[in-house]
Amino acid sequence: MIKRLIITYLLLFAGISALAQETPDLQSFQFQEYDWGMVIVETTESNSFITIDSPVAYTAVDNAFTISGTGQALFENNVIIEITDVSGNLLLQGVTTMVSEEVGGAGEWSLDLTIDNLDEATAITIVAYSTSPRDGSVIAQDSIQLNANAQFGLPYVEITSPRAFQAIESSFTVEGTAGAIFENNIVVEVWDANQETILAETFATIETDELAGSGDWSTEIDLSLDAGTSVVIRAYEPAIEDDAPITVEAIAPVIVNPRVSYDLLLKLYSDDPLIQNGIVDCERALAEFDDQETLSILVEDVVTTDVDDAPYDTQVEIQAADSSVCPLPIRVRFVRNGNSFTGDLYRDVSGEPTACTADLQPFSVYVPIGITDDVDYSFTVNGID
Repeated sequence: MIKRLIITYLLLFAGISALAQETPDLQSFQFQEYDWGMVIVETTESNSFITIDSPVAYTAVDNAFTISGTGQALFENNVIIEITDVSGNLLLQGVTTMVSEEVGGAGEWSLDLTIDNLDEATAITIVAYSTSPRDGSVIAQDSIQLNANAQFGLPYVEITSPRAFQAIESSFTVEGTAGAIFENNIVVEVWDANQETILAETFATIETDELAGSGDWSTEIDLSLDAGTSVVIRAYEPAIEDDAPITVEAIAPVIVNPRVSYDLLLKLYSDDPLIQNGIVDCERALAEFDDQETLSILVEDVVTTDVDDAPYDTQVEIQAADSSVCPLPIRVRFVRNGNSFTGDLYRDVSGEPTACTADLQPFSVYVPIGITDDVDYSFTVNGID
């Protein structure tokens, strides 16, 4: 059912309530387009996090090495380490404890690793994560790729901006990092959403003085595309020989200036169970518009605001009040009929029964609607116009 090319990437799992969110900036939203409409995901910050600080991603290590990093607000300060090969086979699993001076605080962790019977120059993936005591779900994680039992690092290309599913303008800058690339040059292309036609092609040079070194790269893209157009950015190491396959690349699907042209809009937060590995479950998201078993949230006002210098120009602020502590996901769904949007702000109650506090705390939910025409639009959320 999904209409656009989607890549899988690891997101930061968030564990705090949406009530703690402040006014989001322009980089806080992701847009995933489907045949039936649009899903808008707002990234949420979490008290819980894990980072892998050493070794540096894509570098070479022996078969015995130490992995270390930092973390915060991890259950019993536990950090689980898993190492897999390129086929996903589990090579090693270990557990270490983060050293923290207080419960829920930040600290450092490390673990000595030895991978037995490892072939020379084996590409591996290391994932460090921590789970929730309530349901075993991952609350924080980080991952890197390494070249193990090797002398040289892995060739790689990453796109750091725009992020996958981000809204962009027709003219934009593509930025990233890369390393161990032949002559330090990469190709950057912009394709249509179905990856059938190249819309733009350029080159970028890695900023490094070393042969096959690592560094940043950037390039400018100038396209004349209609608002609401989905495109795919592709950056890769050019093949040395003709007709050779591309082995090192990065892909980022994005959307140019989202328009008010979708009949169904669903707003989620990035810690919503409808999202796995950064991808929205298409069928379950569509089913939300028929779900009547929801917990409605008190709406006090609905306000539209203009956003300057953004890939979208209209944002709806829903001013509401709800429990100060409640783990149930907050969602917003809009059904469009002409220039009128009828919406629901609610919590999902389809999971296991969960207790929420009885107090009411004011908060706001922001929904970027997109580029609007010079006409009057009306918005109704939980009966409030």
